[in-house]
Amino acid sequence: RFMGRTGTSWAFILLFYLVFYGFLTAMFTLTMWVMLQTVSDHTPKYQDRLATPGLMIRPKTENLDVIVNVSDTESWDQHVQKLNKFLEPYNDSIQA
Repeated sequence: RFMGRTGTSWAFILLFYLVFYGFLTAMFTLTMWVMLQTVSDHTPKYQDRLATPGLMIRPKTENLDVIVNVSDTESWDQHVQKLNKFLEPYNDSIQA
């Protein structure tokens, strides 16, 4: 007898935990296998260049670079016009 249990009692406890943790390991492995079957090898798993919904802090252009020349108003006038057109409905005089 060890700690109030017989050898057979300890064997049953050991067998129970071996089966229990074996089942948990098998269930985790099966879940990971099923999840990995849904992931495509041909598409990126992480994308950080998603389209921004709603109002942006920069003008929406074809690429993310906005190049302007401060002395040449033609280079940034189109961005100002787009921004003014977008914000026109929020003008206080029009809303009143």
